[in-house]
Amino acid sequence: MLEFLKNNPLVEGARSARLRPRGMATCFLIFFAVMTVTEMVASLPASMYATLRIFSVLGAGVFLNPDADADALAEEMNAAYAAVMAEDGYILTSLFSMLAVALLVIVFCRFIERRPISSMGLSVRRGFLAEYGIGLVAGLLLAGLTFLLLYATHAVSVTAGSFSGGMLLLYLLAFLIQGAAEEILLHGYFMISLTATARPLSAAIYSSLLFSLLHVGNVGTSVLSILNVFLFGLLLGLITFRTGSLALACALHGIWNFAEGNLFASTLDEGRAVTNGGAFGPEGGAVVTLVLLLAFAVFFLLPQKKWEQPAAESFGEEQR
Repeated sequence: MLEFLKNNPLVEGARSARLRPRGMATCFLIFFAVMTVTEMVASLPASMYATLRIFSVLGAGVFLNPDADADALAEEMNAAYAAVMAEDGYILTSLFSMLAVALLVIVFCRFIERRPISSMGLSVRRGFLAEYGIGLVAGLLLAGLTFLLLYATHAVSVTAGSFSGGMLLLYLLAFLIQGAAEEILLHGYFMISLTATARPLSAAIYSSLLFSLLHVGNVGTSVLSILNVFLFGLLLGLITFRTGSLALACALHGIWNFAEGNLFASTLDEGRAVTNGGAFGPEGGAVVTLVLLLAFAVFFLLPQKKWEQPAAESFGEEQR
């Protein structure tokens, strides 16, 4: 059933790295360091945007007034910041800035870990575009099925979309970049690096557990939401191993986020949190659990890819 995990080229590439973390704890510590630094860099454009917009909304005079009440000013700034965070400009800037995360992680893997880019699943090969297209279709089907089930169970109400065609395309591109950046960080880097000290299946499970724990602080977090995030991460991790590429996983992740937030306009009905996820969003509900289990069933029913045993001499040359 998991034949694609044997002799996997991503694993072989990672084990050829010049710098391989020793021990699971070291892998996790390095990951958190890499994630912290890359996300700090990526947050700078959105922080600059928010600062400029707050100054624009409140006016410089508010900050220069010596008689201004500090508590009142803090309230105004908090209200202005909340309003700015809801603006398309801020959201799009935050999403597009995730490109910095992707690039910095690639640099870390290539020049610090010293492992080939191909071991991250990023080599452009024959079938790369086809896999990316399959990921887009699969993501749309999963998101569409989720919406239909939520609508059929009266867990959502359809609302009119508020985006123009141009804005919708911008959000699509932004979410595809964001989804790819998260896949490069979580699976292309962390999961594959773990295989230097753990079996591929264990690495997929550990990276998915980490992915779910990173969402614990979200509004409306529940046991079901953490389970669903874990299942989603595990599905994408296994897809990466099976295809030997991040193409399909990147596309599926990005289009899922885009479809949920921008394509299927709906309002979650109150009192149906178990079904629709409540404040956490659909990923926190039982409908997404069902959809993900169906996705796993399809994944395991499809023919399994078997990788050939790499030649010992070529592997030795790569290590040198």
